[in-house]
Amino acid sequence: MIQTIILNDANRFLTQTNKRLQRQVDVETTVVTSPAEAEAKANEIVSGVLVCGPSIPFETASRLVAGLAQNNRGIACILAADNVTTKLLQQALRAGFRDVTSTKFGELDEAIRRVYKLVEGGQVSSETSHLGEIQPGKKSGSVISYFSTKGGVGKTVFATNTGIGLALQKNDVILLDLDFQFGDVGVMLGLKPERTIADLVESIDRLDADLLSSFLTEHESGLRTLLAPVQYETTECFSREQLTKLISTAREIASFVIIDTAASFADNTLTILDNSDCINLVTTLDVPSIKNAQIALQTLEYLDYPKDIVKIILNRADSKVSLSPSDVEQHLKHEICVEIPSDRAVPRTVNEGEAVLLSKQRNAVSNALYQLVTLASGVRSMEKSAGGNGRVRLREIKSR
Repeated sequence: MIQTIILNDANRFLTQTNKRLQRQVDVETTVVTSPAEAEAKANEIVSGVLVCGPSIPFETASRLVAGLAQNNRGIACILAADNVTTKLLQQALRAGFRDVTSTKFGELDEAIRRVYKLVEGGQVSSETSHLGEIQPGKKSGSVISYFSTKGGVGKTVFATNTGIGLALQKNDVILLDLDFQFGDVGVMLGLKPERTIADLVESIDRLDADLLSSFLTEHESGLRTLLAPVQYETTECFSREQLTKLISTAREIASFVIIDTAASFADNTLTILDNSDCINLVTTLDVPSIKNAQIALQTLEYLDYPKDIVKIILNRADSKVSLSPSDVEQHLKHEICVEIPSDRAVPRTVNEGEAVLLSKQRNAVSNALYQLVTLASGVRSMEKSAGGNGRVRLREIKSR
């Protein structure tokens, strides 16, 4: 049952919304007309969603969200507005709201369900984002993040192999596994860490290059990794400032910082993306993944991320389904940068804790993965495609 609190002092919005939500068998609503009532009700429930309606001043709603973030980790907040603008979305996400939606029922209902999944997954942070207030540290290394809003698309495979490929080219590379709850970098690389990011939490405020180096686990390729906990830990307690410091410190001691992110737009993920020079958005050749990729692109655009730093990576691009890579490009209105074919070598190497790029056989997948390495380093090792846009096409990979 999704416990939902609706805060608004306009009776029409309260009445209409409450009636519509009550028709949903898995939603239980409570309507309140003041922030004090909303806070009191929120403290009575373990987990749920708070909807701040359009009649509540933004500053008032923001203060309420900040207070709930400090005192109740199980409440996610949505801002419902008559007119959703890019500026409003930016302000709301920075204030700690999990989503912004119009007051139309279909959109509001979908937003409630989408945000509640964050609550169920333990991805509601105890701190607001305050995006834009922290200036990134001195840059030296490049930060490349692998991101998706859907799990199982292959981003960890790509992050690990990109790091290994760069390390094999004698670059100093650090791979940060910042999927705190479900990070699999250690498993995929066959590493048994003595120390993980969970051990770094208590020392994060005095973090420097030497301290960070002592927490890194080295792979046989020369890649150094900061691994996620082997069991769930409270690493979500990283503040934006602390996570920014972690990334900037990694920049100081490596030419490349590869980051494997969690599959959500949680506060920590937004901080990572803010500090990234390149965001590799991974999707696959199926409708749910493409839909999620479209939502991710729209959100990144709303948040004013430069379009040219977002690269689409299409996994399993040669699957014999009713969709093609060109269909994906047309739907997303964004070109595919690298296409990765399907191959049984990938699950085999994952199960064996061995990277594809270290396997003895060179195949279409390893060729494609090296294009991710090329993308990361900014060096073009292949000819431009017929359109002259420089993207890597599967047919070109297979011909080599």
